[in-house]
Amino acid sequence: MFKSSPYHPSDILNFSPSFTSLMLALMGSGMNGQNFTFVGYLPKEQGARIQKLKDLERIARKTGQTQLFIETPYRKIHMLEDIVKNCQADTRVCLAVDLTL
Repeated sequence: MFKSSPYHPSDILNFSPSFTSLMLALMGSGMNGQNFTFVGYLPKEQGARIQKLKDLERIARKTGQTQLFIETPYRKIHMLEDIVKNCQADTRVCLAVDLTL
């Protein structure tokens, strides 16, 4: 569960999005690798981003589908804050960085 993680969002410095890193993240997460969707980038605008996160959370809860998305280094802190503030406390989150460096 992300909310109990000992890491602070500012500790995350690099993310290298590629097909390889996405598959490594999925495998390492322990989440459903048989049913997943690559969403791409989340919306830039905070309200739209929060709504998208809530929609993805709802889909994941209803279907058991893992939701994969990527974020730019300069927006990652906002994305993580939005997850913590707006998703349910028991929502599973895997944060994967530097997998293909």
